[in-house]
Amino acid sequence: MSWRDLALALQQRLSGVPVFLLIDEFSVFLEKLAAKNQTEMQQLLGWLRAWRQQSNVACRFVFSGSISLIALLARYRLTTTVNDCYEYKLGAFRPDAARTMLAEQARRESYGVVPAALDHLCNRIGWLSPFYLNLFLLCTIEAARDRILETGSDIQELTTADVDDAWDRLLASRSRFIHWYQRLQRDLAEPQLTLALTVLRAVARAENGLTQGQLLARLARVEPDPDRRANRLSEILLTLEEDGYVGIEGEGSGSRIRFLSFLLRDYWLRNHGK
Repeated sequence: MSWRDLALALQQRLSGVPVFLLIDEFSVFLEKLAAKNQTEMQQLLGWLRAWRQQSNVACRFVFSGSISLIALLARYRLTTTVNDCYEYKLGAFRPDAARTMLAEQARRESYGVVPAALDHLCNRIGWLSPFYLNLFLLCTIEAARDRILETGSDIQELTTADVDDAWDRLLASRSRFIHWYQRLQRDLAEPQLTLALTVLRAVARAENGLTQGQLLARLARVEPDPDRRANRLSEILLTLEEDGYVGIEGEGSGSRIRFLSFLLRDYWLRNHGK
C-alpha cells in the first residue's frame, strides 16, 4: 500500500474522533524531509492543512519541536501552510517546579540533595528548560558518584561542589553544543552568518546581556550603514530568538538581549567568544 493510501486511511479513521494528535519534533522531521525532497514536504504540509480545514474534523493537532517551525517554514516560504494554526511557545519551568522535579529525579537515583545545591543548580543554568535541567542533574550525579568513590564517603548526597564540577564537565563536552554552531553555518548565508556570529559573541561576553542600541554599536564594523545595520539586526534577532539562542527581556529601548541558556552562553564564550 502506498504512503498516500495509508495516510488517507488514517485520515478517514481519525477525522471524526475527538482526540488530540500530538506530533512531537515535527520541525526536525520536516527539516530532514526538506533535505531529501522539498516537494514531498510541501505536499505533506498541504495535506495536513486540508485535513485540518475540513468541516467535519473533530480531532485537533498539536505540533511541537525543539527548533522553530515558523522559522523553518519561512526559510522555504511555506508559512501559509500553517496560517490556520495558533503559535504557542512553551516557557521555562517556575523555580519551585524545577526544584521539585530535580529532587524527585535525584531521589529515584537514590541521592539526597543539599537544599542549597538545588538553588545553585537552577541559578547556574538560567532558563529552566526541562532538557537542560535533567542533563545538568545527571552530570551532577556523575560528579557526586566520582567524589564519593574518591573520598570513600557513605553519604549519597548532591552538593554545590558537585554542581560546579558538573558545569565544567558539560562545558568540556563539545558534542553537547556543537550543533548550535553548525546549525547557523548550515542555515545562514553571508552576510547573515557573520552578523549572527558577531551578535552571539557580543552577547556571550556580556553577563547581563546587551540592549539593542549596544548591539548596534558593536556591529558598526560589520555593517557601516546605520539603516541597513538596524534592519539586519532586527532580522537576525528574530531568527536567533525563534531558534532558542537568545531571549529578549523587557520592553522598549531598555530591553536586553541575552542567551536563554547560561550553559550555552558559557560554552559559546569559551569556544566562539574570541
